[in-house]
Amino acid sequence: MKQFLAFALLSVLLITACKHKDEKRDAIRAEMSAIEKDWAATADMVNNWGLQLKEGLKDVKIDSATADSAAIKCLTLKTDYEAATLKWEQHTRAYDAWKKMFEDGIVKTDDALKSLREFKEVVETFNTMLEEWKIRLDGCNTSAQASRLQGMFGEIVYA
Repeated sequence: MKQFLAFALLSVLLITACKHKDEKRDAIRAEMSAIEKDWAATADMVNNWGLQLKEGLKDVKIDSATADSAAIKCLTLKTDYEAATLKWEQHTRAYDAWKKMFEDGIVKTDDALKSLREFKEVVETFNTMLEEWKIRLDGCNTSAQASRLQGMFGEIVYA
């Protein structure tokens, strides 16, 4: 009888521990779902940025050996975008691999929470980067317009 009671008590404790672990994993899955929505939205913005960049830089030209430093900075946007795109793809592959390990039970819940924070930071970093690029591209467009006007009307005097 004592063995039965000990077994029953042990079974209840085990079931309770597993239920708590499953609740944590369910909460992590819910957080993963939210991050994946943000990730997809950021991925769309990263991909669309390439089109915006191409359109925005079409009027930026380096005309002389003593090139305008603003024009050079504008053209570095393309290089920055290409490097960031590669990094984004690396982060995406890392997230996909991590997600599979989580689903397979290889990643512990505490480690999963830490990893999710890191993946969320990746999304936030790229969103910030996209905003900074937009500001830089707007400056490039302004610089290109000023250069065109200068070419048409001579030197431009800024007040």
